[in-house]
Amino acid sequence: MGKAVSDWKPLPNDTITANVQEAVKTNLERGFSFLFLRCGKNFQVLTFPPILEKVVEGKNKSRININVIMLDSISRPHFYRIMPRAVEALRKIVQDPNIKATALDFELAQSIGQQTFENLRPFFSGVLKGELTMVFFVAVICVAHS
Repeated sequence: MGKAVSDWKPLPNDTITANVQEAVKTNLERGFSFLFLRCGKNFQVLTFPPILEKVVEGKNKSRININVIMLDSISRPHFYRIMPRAVEALRKIVQDPNIKATALDFELAQSIGQQTFENLRPFFSGVLKGELTMVFFVAVICVAHS
């Protein structure tokens, strides 16, 4: 098991951005894509995507292709009932070692709005309608007071 975090570093308001950026860089170099934050007695994990190395032209350059299938007008069980061939194709992608791809099934995702965009935005960004500036502001304030 991992070691418990017990040594917390207070961050002054004037250097918080530089300190967090340095911590993110250090964690990425060590192979971690997260950072623990504490605001008083509240604990939070800040996750960030890994930095991909740039491939030099002509050296096994491959492209990342992400396809998202989102059906927000039917329930998950109904999708499994009415589209068994699509389900089987997605399972084959996961199970066949010769296919250099994977498929992710977000079992706990659910619709939060009536229109597709209202469901896509939180899926891709984690932000609900009108919360973008508030989420950023709360995160900065939380870190600043630790």
